[in-house]
Amino acid sequence: MRHLHLLGILCLAIVGCSSSVHPILTDTDLVHDTDLNGTWRQIDITDEQNLQYEFTLAGYDRNGRYNMTLLNLKEDERSRARSVQNGEESLPTEFEAAIGKLGEQRFLQVRRSESITGGPSFLEGVVTYTFAKFELHDDVLHVFTIDDLALEKLLAQTMMAHLKHKPSDLVPNIVITESTSRVQEFLKQHHQTVFHSKPVKFRRISAKSEEQSLPTAPAREKETNRKSSSPAH
Repeated sequence: MRHLHLLGILCLAIVGCSSSVHPILTDTDLVHDTDLNGTWRQIDITDEQNLQYEFTLAGYDRNGRYNMTLLNLKEDERSRARSVQNGEESLPTEFEAAIGKLGEQRFLQVRRSESITGGPSFLEGVVTYTFAKFELHDDVLHVFTIDDLALEKLLAQTMMAHLKHKPSDLVPNIVITESTSRVQEFLKQHHQTVFHSKPVKFRRISAKSEEQSLPTAPAREKETNRKSSSPAH
């Protein structure tokens, strides 16, 4: 169980264990009206849970895409150090995230930033896409994760192609192998069943950094042209 803590951070708290070989969001599905930049910390800790999950989203420039970083506790860092020392693979903490809409529902899609073998949400050497529904209420992010049992049952009922993947030391997860368009239609029709009704809640504990608040490329280019056209003193 050497990856258990990182698995919990990503799978159980942020998006979900099940995933898709193909993205659920295309460029036309991305939304440009929601800013999720900042560091997010879980606020609804249960008695059984001994970790407080935390992650950072950065890079927002109205294109619906972010870099996601998992912020590990010291115990996680020690676990990763032991894995490196023993020559074992260690799960990455850097991800690519995107937000978009399918119908009236908003989705957070997460993809590993690097391809490794094994790990949750992976086939051998293939990076897959995990996802969840979300709602933003001021600075509180409500994340509705996948109900894996309900998903597996519904995929079988609707004849959607999928695999049940179980890495050697991790919990099993469902990998959907259908095309993006078929997965999108499936989620539009069955989102109320596929996702848990009770959200995991995260509060934004830090505002955008100075670097994150930099103007977008067109704005920077416009500013540069303005300065270059100004008369010298």
